[in-house]
Amino acid sequence: MKTRILQLFLFLFLGLTLQAQVTTSSMSGKVTDDKGETLIGATILAKHIPTGSEYGVIT
Repeated sequence: MKTRILQLFLFLFLGLTLQAQVTTSSMSGKVTDDKGETLIGATILAKHIPTGSEYGVIT
């Protein structure tokens, strides 16, 4: 009986710990020129400073 309770506790605790390691993020915005018109084909580069990871996209 004590083994089952310990297994259940460990299973629940590990599930919470693993879930805490998930990271997500998002960005949104509009790229415009000096006149306020939308730029088509603009290249966006986002850099995560602590790790140096770079993520790019073309609009």
